[in-house]
Amino acid sequence: MYIIGDIHGCFKTLLALVDKLPNDEQIILTGDLIDRGPSSKEVVQWVMDNPKKVRSVVGNHEQMLMNAYNKPSMSNMSMWTHNGGTETLNSYFPLTNIRTVFDETDEDIEEQEKQRQARRRIDIPKDHLEFFKNMPLYIMEGDLFVSHTGWNSHIAWKDVLELDDSDGFFRGLTWYRGTPGRLPDNKFHIFGHTPVAKPEITDYFADIDTGACFVNWEHGGKLTAIHYPTMQIYQQENLDFPDRIIG
Repeated sequence: MYIIGDIHGCFKTLLALVDKLPNDEQIILTGDLIDRGPSSKEVVQWVMDNPKKVRSVVGNHEQMLMNAYNKPSMSNMSMWTHNGGTETLNSYFPLTNIRTVFDETDEDIEEQEKQRQARRRIDIPKDHLEFFKNMPLYIMEGDLFVSHTGWNSHIAWKDVLELDDSDGFFRGLTWYRGTPGRLPDNKFHIFGHTPVAKPEITDYFADIDTGACFVNWEHGGKLTAIHYPTMQIYQQENLDFPDRIIG
């Protein structure tokens, strides 16, 4: 079993990392498939196209998108777009750059307006919306537990598994950033969400979000996979931002 950290729309980087893994192994993703990177739509479609091989838990960025879609408001839209949602909208609804006003045709203007309206409605494909809606909060495989974040042990375990944390209360398995609690029954917990300079692996958890999209952070710009139970690490430098300086 291979678990891959937060992808954040970095599709080329994802495919290059997957090419380093054995073809016959199952893959679990830690959520945050979307936002920040340039190719969120392609990442989501790839996951949907490989249901027998790839699964993903929900991340807080998928929740922000669905909040903006299900509960339209300036605050929900702003919360999402200010945290990378604009790049996701660009992925689904690219706005063509017209070089000069003299190049514009009536068809160009009409198409641009259609795209703007679609962006405002977050009118993404229905099958993608259903995918986001049905992403699980966690995946358990034997003694392995995968979620987007660590467990806030101030909340009872039985409660956190059903906690609706979609509005960003920073308590549950999609927003929490504090020290993770040790899971019951000695389950090993793998998650992402909080970027670390290198995979943080302890005797009871592993944080594998190494900031794939943060190529200008001196420790970032890598997408990480971990094999369970051997804990072997695979990494791929970001390929989606070739013009940015890493370091």
